[in-house]
Amino acid sequence: MESEAYRRALGVQSSDEFDDRLLDSTYAEDEPIHIFIPRDAFIPGGADRWVPERLWWRLVALGQAYQLHLLPLVPGTTERRFLNAQQVSTLCEEVRFLAGVVNDGLVAHMVADLLPLLGAAQQGSTDDVLCIEGA
Repeated sequence: MESEAYRRALGVQSSDEFDDRLLDSTYAEDEPIHIFIPRDAFIPGGADRWVPERLWWRLVALGQAYQLHLLPLVPGTTERRFLNAQQVSTLCEEVRFLAGVVNDGLVAHMVADLLPLLGAAQQGSTDDVLCIEGA
């Protein structure tokens, strides 16, 4: 989170109105986006992560804002979206990029949690190595 001195230097007034956007508890009751390696793919039993919907949409919106290629195409709707290993590699690069340029602790934490799963999915040899779907 930005320091008060940083905000003053930019001429930004301190406001508590939007501070809840930076707390993970704000998103605790969100519908989840399920990001997973299908059971039959290459990891016995599969592997998965659950991401609060609004945080996933934040990542997708950042992908749109930076004109990334893949992330804006996987919004996490109720329709399953399967990715192959090359697409997962691109997704990995894009989320790493966003974590590096955005001063958002929740995005950084989400990316850190997703990277091991994305790394594992890149090792797959089937077409459907990763699935993203909303509730």
